[in-house]
Amino acid sequence: MKHFHPLIRALSALCLSALLSFPLLSQDTRELFQGFEGSVNDTWNYTASPPRYVADGGDDVWADTTSTEDVQPATGQKFWFMRDLDNPNGGIPGFHTLDFESVDISGFNFNTVAFKYYTIEYEDNDSIGYILQTDAGPGFDMANYVDLNRNTGAWETVFINVPPGASNLRLRLMARQNGTNDLAGFDDISVFSSNEDFISPFVTDAEVTGPNSVRVAYSEPMDQASVENLANYTANAAISNITYTNPGGSFSFVDIIFTEDFVAGQANSITVGPVADAAGNFLLAPFTFDFIYNNTAPALVITEIFYNPPSDEDQEFIEIYNAGDSPASMGGLQIDGEFAFTFPAGLILPAGEVLLMAYNEAVAEAFFGEDFLGWGATNNLGNGGGDLIITNYSGTV
Repeated sequence: MKHFHPLIRALSALCLSALLSFPLLSQDTRELFQGFEGSVNDTWNYTASPPRYVADGGDDVWADTTSTEDVQPATGQKFWFMRDLDNPNGGIPGFHTLDFESVDISGFNFNTVAFKYYTIEYEDNDSIGYILQTDAGPGFDMANYVDLNRNTGAWETVFINVPPGASNLRLRLMARQNGTNDLAGFDDISVFSSNEDFISPFVTDAEVTGPNSVRVAYSEPMDQASVENLANYTANAAISNITYTNPGGSFSFVDIIFTEDFVAGQANSITVGPVADAAGNFLLAPFTFDFIYNNTAPALVITEIFYNPPSDEDQEFIEIYNAGDSPASMGGLQIDGEFAFTFPAGLILPAGEVLLMAYNEAVAEAFFGEDFLGWGATNNLGNGGGDLIITNYSGTV
């Protein structure tokens, strides 16, 4: 199940560049920016806590830096790099933070915060995210913390529309992490303010809400006729109707009802086309949501967990047995716990058969001589106990 969040882990730099490329018109618009380049363009000042450090031959890093072996800047020559933050060389076991100076936005009607982040192999006990507050401060409330993707494998962009009527904004970027193989970065942090709504809307998220329904959320109030027009959506199944809801504030959404229920375990796709916001600004680029719906509950049993190979942890595997009397449609079912995995569309496990899954598909197949499905996660199975749970869309085990 894809969860609903009031932000976008964005698709491309196109959206950000278009959003922030408007000419500055004296008091009509303003942009503050931080790209860690040390240039005149870095106008949004910040404070790092703990202070910047690079230690242990580059294994312990909390600093602005140039390209590394694993991560390159999103743009420019530098970015803020993080590695093994729980260390004795300046690090701490808790959150490291970048606090950006408070910004008075009382003179602007429209304000958008954006930043890019990159994560590699952040584990369950690690965390990366942000807090955006619109009060005068000085503290940050962890109740407002937004946890981000722990393993993006590429730069992703977050857009946040500041609620209308706010007079102030404060941003804190945060990371908590332990281990030299876990890496992360921040780059291109900005706040763009204007008095006219010429900022294009974007899709903030999409989720499956039922056996024949999808909800698509937008970054701002939209033109109802535009977002309810079936011609502005393309899907691999027939759409029955679309209903727009604007609950107030910055965000709005549509509920899309399909004429028939989704086929369990099969791939589905819907693309949002040239919809417009209430001011007539069109979506910058099409947004596509791919999903698999599966609410079946087959009799699956994890019959073997090979979690501690004596020679090579890349040989770790699990065995899943279909104890039922009929084939199990696996597509869209999820494994959670020691690792997260969604079974691909169209996968069928016959009754009485087993499915082998491995941490490293190639290594396991070479060593055991069997066919494996790689779970593709960065986490090995723990050796001290842990859970592996198979669930469907409703969370049924």
